[in-house]
Amino acid sequence: MLLCPAGCAPRATPAACFQFPNHEPLRCERTADGSIRLAAQSIPRVEFDDAGLGAIFIGDALFFVNRAGRTAPAFFFDNGPDPFAEGLARTVRNRKVGFVNTALDEVIAPAWDWASPFSQGVAAVCAGCVSKPVFPGAEHAIMTGGKWGYIDRHGSPVIPVTFDEKDLPPSESAAARAGK
Repeated sequence: MLLCPAGCAPRATPAACFQFPNHEPLRCERTADGSIRLAAQSIPRVEFDDAGLGAIFIGDALFFVNRAGRTAPAFFFDNGPDPFAEGLARTVRNRKVGFVNTALDEVIAPAWDWASPFSQGVAAVCAGCVSKPVFPGAEHAIMTGGKWGYIDRHGSPVIPVTFDEKDLPPSESAAARAGK
């Protein structure tokens, strides 16, 4: 391990990354804090949306990236990164789902086995649920089992995560409790 003498900044180390969706190579760097940034020379090669966000692969995982090169893990949904809903999008870490904002700040830590996108200020979440194909060999899956509830935009439970999926109250009830 190389040590940095007093007063110097640790150098970033290269990390493999690729454009989304075409997999053309880009240059990324792992920073001293362990995060990965898109190198400045690669930024012009990324397609950014009106909010200034794009997507890249780092290894086989999909990440959001902003025009400054900052990245955040993206939830892969329907052939691309999860879209932002009410200013938040799902993120994944260690197979748990949380949420990031459009600045790519983690606003709700990944703690759930599943979470739906936000709607009316709430998101359905589950603990202990598992993915099951809609039918054998199907491309699409459903989440089943576990305990379900709703959280607000701060990650606080609005309806406790104690319900079986079939007994979960409708989202309108959760939105009313959240003040929406």
